[in-house]
Amino acid sequence: MRFGWSAFCSALLALCLVAARPAAAQVSAYVDFSADRITNNGGTNYLFGPTIGLTANLVTLHNLTVGADLRASLMGGSQRLDGIAIGPVFSASSKGIKAYAEILTGFARYNDGLGTPTSTSTNGVLEVIGGIDAHIKGHLDWRAIEFAYEQYFAVSSQVNPVSLSTGIVYRFGAK
Repeated sequence: MRFGWSAFCSALLALCLVAARPAAAQVSAYVDFSADRITNNGGTNYLFGPTIGLTANLVTLHNLTVGADLRASLMGGSQRLDGIAIGPVFSASSKGIKAYAEILTGFARYNDGLGTPTSTSTNGVLEVIGGIDAHIKGHLDWRAIEFAYEQYFAVSSQVNPVSLSTGIVYRFGAK
């Protein structure tokens, strides 16, 4: 229940940020394929799945932009790490290439797949993300690479996913 309430509050905050943006702000949606390497007390495992999200550019000065990102990830099979996070994104663009960095916070639900009473927990996360998008055509960009480090604050141990992603970004509104 705690995860659902936090997800609702994070989504509401993101919608408020988008609604409060200046008239020239730009919103984009993205879908990435992500590969997570998770190291914890049980060893190292690999999880795969989609990361989806919305980014709103709030302030732009020349080619530097500050915005907000709301993202959700659905990683794994029997072992899972699903989460939602929100936070600021800082980007710089030049000649069709955009480099960006983010610091996000939110909640994630980890299931180690062992089926014991302590197999599943929902806790806070802190993510540090960096990546490069390349313009394809019109409103479409290719997320060439994204690297993320996540600190998942589990009760009994720390789960530290490191992920690589690639995907597609669609920019709504002005080019």
